[in-house]
Amino acid sequence: LRNAPQPFWSVFVVQSFSWYGFFTIFVYAAVWVGRNVFIGESSTLAPADSRERYAGGVRLGNVGLSLSALVTIAYATQLPLLIARFGVRAMFLVSLLVQAMSLCSCWFIRGNAKAPGPPSTALKTATLLSLGMLGVSWASTMTIPWSMIGESVQRVYPSRAGLFTTLFNMSQSGPQLLVSFGSPLILRLSHDVSAVMFTGGLMALLGAIMVIYLRVGDPSLIYDERLLPSRSSASPHTPSSP
Repeated sequence: LRNAPQPFWSVFVVQSFSWYGFFTIFVYAAVWVGRNVFIGESSTLAPADSRERYAGGVRLGNVGLSLSALVTIAYATQLPLLIARFGVRAMFLVSLLVQAMSLCSCWFIRGNAKAPGPPSTALKTATLLSLGMLGVSWASTMTIPWSMIGESVQRVYPSRAGLFTTLFNMSQSGPQLLVSFGSPLILRLSHDVSAVMFTGGLMALLGAIMVIYLRVGDPSLIYDERLLPSRSSASPHTPSSP
């Protein structure tokens, strides 16, 4: 790990920020729509109409996640063409900015708590757009980071590519623990589930900043010999020539 190529750790950091945001969606998307958009409650002690509004919100939230899956499929077919035209770094940055915008918008998309009732068509549309656009980020995060670390690792440690891709999974599983332990604290302080998702949006924005600061996807880093470990470090078990 100490001798891992620099692009590996740069992409690892960005992917960790991005997946923190994704896990806030996985856990809280339906709850957010039920509580904040439809102004409903899931508690058995809540009035019947409040529980019905919450159920309606959960259904719309699931529709939004389904829309996100469709956007993922459609965008993934065009992503290679976009990368060829604009570059992998630019498209990775765009995906993170879209993720940040979608998650942060959850704070502002909410119904009228003083006059609870069925949300307007405009509010429902905004909700679906917020969730659906995450398909752009999902299509990117499942392809771009993996291709970048694969290229950099394959050049330095071709026999250990499987090991490094396994380690790279920690950039996706680690944020799950952070969301699991950190979200209850955010909810306790804010009493608002959208605050958790807004935090996820800020994490995605930090990831976008890291793409620029760490020069993620910069070809000059992937192919710069000065950033590679020494030959003896890259192949510690290769016997010397007689």
